[in-house]
Amino acid sequence: MSIKYQKVDSYFYFYLLAITFSSIASQYIFKKSYANANANANANANANANATANANANTNILVVLGLCAYTFTGFCVYKILNYGNLVVLNIIWHLVYFIILFIIGFLIFNEKINYQKIIALLFGLISLIIFMFYGIE
Repeated sequence: MSIKYQKVDSYFYFYLLAITFSSIASQYIFKKSYANANANANANANANANATANANANTNILVVLGLCAYTFTGFCVYKILNYGNLVVLNIIWHLVYFIILFIIGFLIFNEKINYQKIIALLFGLISLIIFMFYGIE
């Protein structure tokens, strides 16, 4: 039995980028909520009850936002499966994810780039091109 996949269109690229950015956003939000929870634990000894309750509410909101972002990621993964098999699509979105994180790290966080990282990025780009042109059925 053969499965009929959709042709790659603009929705494919939308879902691909949505998976990437919602994954990054959810991880960032969870990291912030974890940092807030630790700060709240340290501040509990010196703070009054109202300040502690507000800080805990903010942490809970961040956790819910992170879960919503991951839920959206799952929805986009479900939608992108119409375009090909799981193995190839998983490799494609992880390559896009790592390339975008590489660029964000360089441009926003001023991370250092060396020859090994540039070569790895080039291999990632070559792999992405091959999978995009020949891997999607």
